[in-house]
Amino acid sequence: MGTVKGWVALVIGMSLLVTLSACEGSRHAEIMSTEDLRAKAEAPPAPEPKPAPAALPAPEPEPAPAALPVPEPEPPALPAPPAPEPKPAPPAPEPKPAPPAPEPEIAKLEPSDFVPEEPEPEPAPEPAPDQAVDSVLADVFFDLDEYAIRPDAVPVLEKDAELLKSTYKDSSVLIEGHCDERGTVEYNLELGKRRAQAVKDYLVDLGIEESRIHIVSYGKERPFCTESEPSCWKQNRRGHFVRQ
Repeated sequence: MGTVKGWVALVIGMSLLVTLSACEGSRHAEIMSTEDLRAKAEAPPAPEPKPAPAALPAPEPEPAPAALPVPEPEPPALPAPPAPEPKPAPPAPEPKPAPPAPEPEIAKLEPSDFVPEEPEPEPAPEPAPDQAVDSVLADVFFDLDEYAIRPDAVPVLEKDAELLKSTYKDSSVLIEGHCDERGTVEYNLELGKRRAQAVKDYLVDLGIEESRIHIVSYGKERPFCTESEPSCWKQNRRGHFVRQ
């Protein structure tokens, strides 16, 4: 019994002790609160905080450059159409025979335009029988309306050139151009002049001095044959030599 009473008394004592401690702590806390309020009242007022400066607006970001448009890929090239097969060419027509070339025309001169290179020689006296003056240098002949040297006249002129270089080296010579009776006077005078000039040029090419050769044209005025027929006309188309 005595032990139980002792334990009861101990528990009651401890409860009182705890109660007193709690009251003392509450009072101490109250006193501390009073002192704190007094200290706050005596303390100077805290300065009001200055308002923070307004933040500058952030610069707007520059717009990014627009991206260039990507070119669309070109469509693949279409295959070329097959070339058409060439058509066979039509057979070429047979060439027609060319018409015969017209005879060359010789410029016509008015009578007043023609001036012989040499004056008309006076009739020479008849040579003595042992002096065959004109018959030694052979004449050359021409085709109708032509003044080109014919192939058969080449050896004749070569022989005449040799005589002028050797036997008649100190003589000069006159070449007369003659035509047949057909054509106008003006036409034949020009044609006779070209024939005499062609003979002179050929002799110069063979080495005869040009100063020794003179020319004159008589046209159809001094025919060698007076018959009006082709065989006679052929004899009159000539270049005739007269040694001087």
